[in-house]
Formats: sequence, C-alpha cells, structure tokens
Amino acid sequence: MKWRLSNPKDRAFRNFHIWRFSRGVKTTDATMAGELAAAVQVLSQLPYVGVVEKFNESSTRLNAYLRDAFPGFHSEPVVRNAFRTERTMADKLKQMQQELGPDLYRELTEANREDMTFYVQALRLFAESSTK
Repeated sequence: MKWRLSNPKDRAFRNFHIWRFSRGVKTTDATMAGELAAAVQVLSQLPYVGVVEKFNESSTRLNAYLRDAFPGFHSEPVVRNAFRTERTMADKLKQMQQELGPDLYRELTEANREDMTFYVQALRLFAESSTK
C-alpha cells in the first residue's frame, strides 16, 4: 500500500470516490477541494443514494424508487463477496489503524481526507432522504 500512496497520480488509495464522482461535472478547479465540491454536487443531484453500511435499507429504498419507473419491479438484497459485520465505521477504522500501524494509517487517512468528508455528506443525504 505504501508504494501506491507514494505516487500522487495513483488514485486507488487516494480519494478514489471523489475522483470518480467528480468526473460527472466539468470543472477547472483541479485541487482536491475542487474535486470534492464537484463530487458533492454530483452526489446531491442523484435521485437515489444508498449506503453500504445500511445495505438492506438502501435496497428497500432502491426498490421503492424504481417501482415508479418499472411497475412490478422488486429485488431482494443478496450479499456476496462481502464480509458482513455490524461494526461501525469507527470500529473498522480503529482495526485498520491497529493493522497498519500509526504512521501508515496517518498517511492513508491524510490521503483520503476528502473521501471521508464525501462519505459524511453521503450519510447526511441518505438520512435526509428517509424523512421525505
């Protein structure tokens, strides 16, 4: 992982999600802040936002959303190729810190600071959509 982080152009371990989402908006701001703003703009325009940690609830909401466009549509959530636990994100990050050690963990979290901000924004949108 350290060698992937050493290359600033390698996005696999460096704010991958904002990089991918920001491609949906044309922007001249190539900074991480600009990328984050573009990614949040794309996220906020989506008609549906799901969250992995709330997989079953996300699947139920997706069914409801698609039902309007596809009457009779129904799917059941199926978990494959996944390690499912009920651990919180904080628990997962704590375990990652223990496994990676403090220096590499700090480098990884710094390289993904904007992705974590994006994640918090996705959680907020998910929570807001449940009240609509």
